[in-house]
Amino acid sequence: MSGLEGVTLTGGEPFAQAGPLAALAGLCRRAGLSVVTYTGYEFERVRQSTRCDWQALLEATDLLLAGPFVRELADTSRPWVGSANQQFVFLTDRYRALECRIRQVPQRIEIWVDNDGAVSFNGTHSEEDERATRERLTGLGLALVRKKE
Repeated sequence: MSGLEGVTLTGGEPFAQAGPLAALAGLCRRAGLSVVTYTGYEFERVRQSTRCDWQALLEATDLLLAGPFVRELADTSRPWVGSANQQFVFLTDRYRALECRIRQVPQRIEIWVDNDGAVSFNGTHSEEDERATRERLTGLGLALVRKKE
């Protein structure tokens, strides 16, 4: 798996299907890949759970991004999360070096352009970032249309 660093488990809610995802995450870790898991649950709720499948998924996760997105706490100063209440929980040493410098990790926006020209953005970013990115893409000659929700 040259060039592949790891897998990221996102929503729905990974802990709603923790058993199968724990098995997948375990296979990935044994193959030398990292596992990052997002959850809308607070870390303490997951950590204190007596559910074996939840604990298995935690044990197979290197970095847990925990907590619900709260619009009133929107925060684009950290990568990978969208609101200030969300936690970075370093469960192994794999990404622990990021702990002290997480705010220096650049924000990234994933851009999808469908065949019909509809554009969607994934990632945490400000409206200004999205506007500037749209302007840059238009400047490159791309005729962009908003994707219908």
